[in-house]
Amino acid sequence: MNLFTRKRKASYKKPARAGRRAGLQDKKELLAGIGVVIAIVALVITGAPFIRQSSLFELRELKIFGCTLTSPEDIMAQAQIRKGMNLLSVNLNQKSSQLEQYPYIYKAVLERKLPNTLEIYVEERKPRAVIRLEDFYLVDARGEIYKKAQAAELNYPLLSGLSKDDLYRDSEHCQHLIRSALGLLDSIAQDQRFKGSGIEISIDKTAGFTIITAPERMAIYVGFGDFAEKMEALWKIVDDLKNKGLAPETIHLKSAQKAYVTVKG
Repeated sequence: MNLFTRKRKASYKKPARAGRRAGLQDKKELLAGIGVVIAIVALVITGAPFIRQSSLFELRELKIFGCTLTSPEDIMAQAQIRKGMNLLSVNLNQKSSQLEQYPYIYKAVLERKLPNTLEIYVEERKPRAVIRLEDFYLVDARGEIYKKAQAAELNYPLLSGLSKDDLYRDSEHCQHLIRSALGLLDSIAQDQRFKGSGIEISIDKTAGFTIITAPERMAIYVGFGDFAEKMEALWKIVDDLKNKGLAPETIHLKSAQKAYVTVKG
């Protein structure tokens, strides 16, 4: 009886053991696979020295997007990035900050594409005007003063009337005035009757804006606000004077309905 019982248990349990063993083997392989993945991720994150020195992650392809005013060579030099360096050794946040210190770049984002590619996305500052302080500086479309203008960059519309002291003493108000002046420039740019004229906008902190044209000099005081209506009134005055054989020297637009005019000669 004892012998029969042992044989019966053995013949009954063998298939179950085999199934369990197969299941355990599958689980072991799955866990091992997961462990390998976790280990690789951990090595990448923690920057194990041999991973950071491995030629497997050597930077071979650099893709730069958004460059129009800057060159890829400028970007690489500013970020101190070169082909052949280990891609995992690149501190993305640090390189982004370095690039954003470059005057022409407003924002930079870097992305790794393992194993060998680095992508750099830049948003450049677009010069909109030149502002005269103690020297000439570029102003971007956001109204931010971001670098000293070079001789070749002086062909943008000119903003004048403010000083560095004004900016230091009342930065927020001056920033608002600069943005408002850019809004006036946008209105001027859309008006074909200003086409071909050099434009200067003189900023007075309390009285507002005066448009000065060149080479046919005309000073047009427009103050604050209602620029579209004042522009329409301006050209009616100019056309009326022209019909009379006169040319305006200054036009002081108190409003779209009220103006003071002086003529040349």
